[in-house]
Amino acid sequence: MSTHALHPVPRRTVLSVPLLVGLGILAGCSEEPTGAGPSAGPTAAGAGTAILPVASPTARDSGGVGFERLEDVVCGTVLTDVSIGPLLRVDDSTTILPLTATVEQDSPLGTPFNTMLTWVGNDSSSFLGDADLRVLDPATNRVWRPAHTDYVPVLAEEGQPGTAHVVLGGIDASTVTVLLRQTAIVEVQVIGIDEAPEDLVPADLDVEALLAQAVVDEARKAPLQLEHYSEAVDGTSGVITGGANLTVLLSGDVTFDPDSAALSAEADVVLEDLVALLEEYPDGGTLDITGHTDDVADEAHNLTLSQQRAQAVSDRLSAMTDLSAWTVTSTGKGETEPRVDNVDDASRAVNRRVEVVATPSAGVLGADPVLAASSTELPEATGPSAPGPQGVAVTDEESGATVTIAVQRVVRRGNLLLGVVDVLADTDVTDFADLNNWFGTPEDFYHLRGQLWPGSTTVAGGLTLLAGDRRVFPVEYVVPDSGHAVPVTELNLYDPLPEGAGTRVCVAWPDTGQDTVVVDRLIPEGSTFRYPSWRLTEVPVESD
Repeated sequence: MSTHALHPVPRRTVLSVPLLVGLGILAGCSEEPTGAGPSAGPTAAGAGTAILPVASPTARDSGGVGFERLEDVVCGTVLTDVSIGPLLRVDDSTTILPLTATVEQDSPLGTPFNTMLTWVGNDSSSFLGDADLRVLDPATNRVWRPAHTDYVPVLAEEGQPGTAHVVLGGIDASTVTVLLRQTAIVEVQVIGIDEAPEDLVPADLDVEALLAQAVVDEARKAPLQLEHYSEAVDGTSGVITGGANLTVLLSGDVTFDPDSAALSAEADVVLEDLVALLEEYPDGGTLDITGHTDDVADEAHNLTLSQQRAQAVSDRLSAMTDLSAWTVTSTGKGETEPRVDNVDDASRAVNRRVEVVATPSAGVLGADPVLAASSTELPEATGPSAPGPQGVAVTDEESGATVTIAVQRVVRRGNLLLGVVDVLADTDVTDFADLNNWFGTPEDFYHLRGQLWPGSTTVAGGLTLLAGDRRVFPVEYVVPDSGHAVPVTELNLYDPLPEGAGTRVCVAWPDTGQDTVVVDRLIPEGSTFRYPSWRLTEVPVESD
């Protein structure tokens, strides 16, 4: 190992925004401000506690290797510092991320601190089958996830640091962004393991033993492509962007007359967005238009109807814009490829659709043209609303619990917007009102894409941005072995939060191109879940 010293990467690489500090037992992990007085910023609405600045990470002298160190992180009943990275490239197929917890104050409960479980999680704790920690390359829209199938506990106590070594696939980027569960989003460097200083990587580190202990699944090592989903706020269309193509989902109930291939009076309004998207690609490509139905009528009728609807969209698009550069095909699948099971009227409405897959010959643009062309008008808020840095107090009617939610800023890095949401419990948040009541997506609500993250009752998937008349969901990736789309946000928001305690919710969205953003949590009309809607406006976007 190298003998030179470490130094942290620049402060701008840490996205660990000010926590609404109410000192007490913290359910998640958050960096407690130290050595800093109250900021000039406002008091969070309803919190009675000023928003305070977060202490800067500790610096070490000289070197040339980047890592991050966060001080005074309160996790559960433990006060600790945490060092993150640098990532150690073992070879072209394996990288190791060290996470070291240095406990400053043991838990009064007498239980040791589990570094691995606290910041990495484990795949069995998530309904989606993935651990909480993810590593991103925002420039290339890729994500790596832990390759473990066994997350051996790594314990730390006062005077006895604990280092978890997270095994990932081969990472070819020089810097990456790490989502540290309910704590922070940090940027760290990737170096060869032989370059690492001995104070971080001991000379006797047994890499083979670490890999054996993790019981590495080689199939988990490959980076996965990030994609994102946005939809019109009125539910008429949705767009999946990722990889080499864009998939536009058109609601059959809006685009067509009932049980007919005749275009409705509203069809052109819906198709105009699709036309605007196609015109962003003058070199054309391939355009595959496929009709789908529900299962109400017989199979032969549904197949014919789906074919006719696909052709009707193709014909209308040709009349609205020049498709000569595109190779267009239209087909129908009838009821054979539903997005969700046909169990009720809402699910059948999702399945009545036309899907248009555009594969531009010149590749998909870095900036999303659908979001760039969106309206500047916002839909009316359906719950409490306030500027993001001020924060808003939101009450869950089912339980009576109240939390204050704030977002100080989001950071533009590569193709992503990275955000950390501060959460302060104004009253006890118990097992009967876990944090997902404020951040999740209702299980009974269907998007045009289907159920987002089905069965994921602890996922913060309801954290959306409003880009004018479009609702933008967190970026996600599809896990090959399960087919689940996993969002890049917190996957396990189930811990109780006592009154006065706080935590953070980390999230990554696609870059919407805006200077300020609106964070919006909507519970759609008709949902049987009475969880609260809320909105934070005027959240500044800062560029790295």
